[in-house]
Amino acid sequence: MALHIKALNNDTSFLLTFIPSICPAEQKFPETFPGAFTILIDPIVPLKIDDVDPKPSSCISSLNDIAEPDAILISQTLPDHCHEESLCQLSPHIQSMIVGEPNAIKKVKRWKHFDLGNMYALRRYKNGRKDTLFRVELPPPSPLGTSGELTIALLNSKVSSAGSVHNAIGITYREPGSVLSRSRAMTGAPPSSRASSAKPMSSISSDMTFATTAASNPEPTLSVLYSPYGVSFDVVQPWILGHLVPESALPLVAMLHSTTVVDAPWYSGGNISTGYPGGFELARRLMPTTWIAANDRHNVLSATAKKVVRKDFDVTDAQMQLWNELAAKNVERKPKILRLNPGETLRVDRLTAEAIVKAMTRNTKEEEKIANPEEHTTTDHEELQ
Repeated sequence: MALHIKALNNDTSFLLTFIPSICPAEQKFPETFPGAFTILIDPIVPLKIDDVDPKPSSCISSLNDIAEPDAILISQTLPDHCHEESLCQLSPHIQSMIVGEPNAIKKVKRWKHFDLGNMYALRRYKNGRKDTLFRVELPPPSPLGTSGELTIALLNSKVSSAGSVHNAIGITYREPGSVLSRSRAMTGAPPSSRASSAKPMSSISSDMTFATTAASNPEPTLSVLYSPYGVSFDVVQPWILGHLVPESALPLVAMLHSTTVVDAPWYSGGNISTGYPGGFELARRLMPTTWIAANDRHNVLSATAKKVVRKDFDVTDAQMQLWNELAAKNVERKPKILRLNPGETLRVDRLTAEAIVKAMTRNTKEEEKIANPEEHTTTDHEELQ
């Protein structure tokens, strides 16, 4: 199994593609392979928000430039996460499930643009309560196969205020089982049943049903944590114990979390982003293969912006600090911290725990390199379309 993480802008818009192990690494369109699942996170394309300076760049000009995802995930009600102009670029008749924080879903419903039957408000996850997970059954690619499962969990405090930005979204993916031979999969072309569609993901979305039972013998599972403003470990812990451990979903393959600390005056809400210190506490306990820096652009949050205090962490410096702090605690595993440029795609392999960044260089030749923060630079990379 593998996960592709593509940065659509230099903020918090990402396209996640979960890929089953039967799909060959050289597959040109892995998102169309049976059992794959795509999630579009907090899409803002093109990004035009009054409170952002400088304006983040994007690798696409419209959400219609990418294939229709299986799900669109909205983590916050804020306009830099729940962006009407961007989302309404999409057809009202899309088959993508729109999933998100309850107030964000209410906001989208007020636009009266999408089918109400395709929108799902997440419930706050409770330890061991599968009914508080958003669950999607992934049908097997062959009659003798077994179903997989995609889950999304809203992780926030029971006492969180309505306007609190400190939450997290937990995602797990267990691939469907298959009896297809690898020789059939090595054709290199998308399966005919999906390649015939102009929007490859719409056919599989219509075949998905919500899972009602857990797997009797869970296979290894990919897990991702997305928290653009940070969240305490106490909030994440029930998800770890109640879902990740039983599903063999540790360690995390990826954590999407800011590295920049942002503090406002106490009367304006106090801490806005926990940044590196908050991310370190999560990384130390969850040991993700990769930590993707997110939500680190410069915001002008309000009229009190001049009183907002920022502390930026260079990714390389943060990487070395993380490794040094883990070494001091006798922890051998070394999560990698990366920042993706718009258009760059990170591939994380479940079995090898390798993190490989794919990008297009100026001479248009594709290159792959093991993600090493001490050696990896992205300044010479063009956008991946």
